[in-house]
Amino acid sequence: MHHQNYAAHRYSRLNEINQTTIKNLRVAWTVALGGFQSGGRYESGNLEVTPIVEDGMMYVTDGWGSVYGMDIKNGRKADIKWKMDPGTDRAWAGDVACCGVNNRGVALWKDKIVSVGLDGRLFLINKATGEMIWERKVAEPAIGETITAAPLVVRDKAIVGSAGGEFGIRGYLDGTDLNTGKAAWRTFTIPGKGEPGNETWKDGKDHWMHGGASVWVTPTYDAALDTFYVGVGNAGPDYDPEFRPGDNKWAASVLAIAPEDGKIRWGFQYTPNDPYDYDEISEHPLIDAKVNGQDRKLVTHGARNGFYYVLDRTNGTFVNGKQYIDKLTWTTGLDPKTGLPLE
Repeated sequence: MHHQNYAAHRYSRLNEINQTTIKNLRVAWTVALGGFQSGGRYESGNLEVTPIVEDGMMYVTDGWGSVYGMDIKNGRKADIKWKMDPGTDRAWAGDVACCGVNNRGVALWKDKIVSVGLDGRLFLINKATGEMIWERKVAEPAIGETITAAPLVVRDKAIVGSAGGEFGIRGYLDGTDLNTGKAAWRTFTIPGKGEPGNETWKDGKDHWMHGGASVWVTPTYDAALDTFYVGVGNAGPDYDPEFRPGDNKWAASVLAIAPEDGKIRWGFQYTPNDPYDYDEISEHPLIDAKVNGQDRKLVTHGARNGFYYVLDRTNGTFVNGKQYIDKLTWTTGLDPKTGLPLE
């Protein structure tokens, strides 16, 4: 999986690599990938993929969303067996992408591959041949929406989010039924009129409709609770909080969501009215641990705002928070009961 497991532990199980043997590591092979040509205002594409390996095959993407199936079994070279190029209009997609030509990788589902393209499409691909089975238009780049995150697959749903919070979009999570290629659900990260949290956009001019709060990192998932946890990006405009008075939920937050229907089970906001582009999009690892002698199911987050958070993942209550950087100036600390910044 993209995070090594659903809980995002990202911990290598390669026991043969240790403090004694690491000095012996050498390059075994390299392979040149295409897809980095200039696109619009960007000089080149990026390589941000986490490779997925199964049965001696490695699946990687380039920034434009081309998928490569590579045989790496012999350990001496990588043979590209197939390449799926989605035919992205590079000049156009590059110009409408907020933050570079990026793609973070694929997900595996049965004998298929699930991937995304910068121009907002989601693909189902034959794992053996690279043949595209179907594609679905999820995001709309013409209004600033793009997709760069590797999908999360839960049962037969592929879950992605929209990037583009700098361009006046309204962020969302989107579920696709992999059996049909049709939309299953869509959940906006900014609550609409009449929904809990919409009142935290206090400008009186409906700026929540273009308030950002986008998603571009793969969520984590607890199968026992059947809930996934996703970090949410910055409110928009980034550095102008006077334009968007109020807490601006659920930007700079974590949301707990049901994968079957997309319903939000709870949310916790790390930085209300975030004026510093802290986002809080990054990984939310899941751990089980004792807290004051009691077994707890926890979701954790090393936040860009300088604190490391521990929350109860069953209900979102604050458990602990600790400053992890040497110098922090935007607040004097966290409320020990709520986890909210003291000012």
